Amino acid sequence: MNIDRVVSRLQQAARVVVEETAQAGGKNEVTLASGPATLDGLRAEFQERVPPEVTEFFSAVDEVHLPDLWNGYFIGSPQQIADVHRARRPQFVKHAGKLHDVMIVATTGNGVRYAIPVPEDGPVWVLPPAPIVDGAYQADDAEALVFRVIAPHFGFFVEQIATYAIVEDGDPFDPYRFS
Repeated sequence: MNIDRVVSRLQQAARVVVEETAQAGGKNEVTLASGPATLDGLRAEFQERVPPEVTEFFSAVDEVHLPDLWNGYFIGSPQQIADVHRARRPQFVKHAGKLHDVMIVATTGNGVRYAIPVPEDGPVWVLPPAPIVDGAYQADDAEALVFRVIAPHFGFFVEQIATYAIVEDGDPFDPYRFS
């Protein structure tokens, strides 16, 4: 992942969204990381299990807020990712009888979450609204019908969000679109 290009594209996407929706007011923005301490909470929660692309991204970006893009996209912050895991909202994904430890790296404005199993460096799973029992998202539940891999790795995920926003195309990770 070329982090400088990704950051530039996300910033451009935030500007495009503001121009398209006439919602200027700072709601759609990319907040850059303030230094290495930005990752402290994430590292404390996940120790050595933080995927390299996640570390690379959040070394440059603290969080991305694009509430006016499609159904909204919120990526990070590292502290929020750690807090969600610690609070078990969710901490795991239960799928096909296996329990996978995950980090929730992004959400939408309508309750959809995007998760990465740790300590792997991908893939990114889409988690539509479904039950969370004892900290485990129930991927085999009927409500999680569209649970699936939507990106091969985190870098691809953030690059695609930025690219599709800039070219003003539909949401590439809409969990209810199967194309």
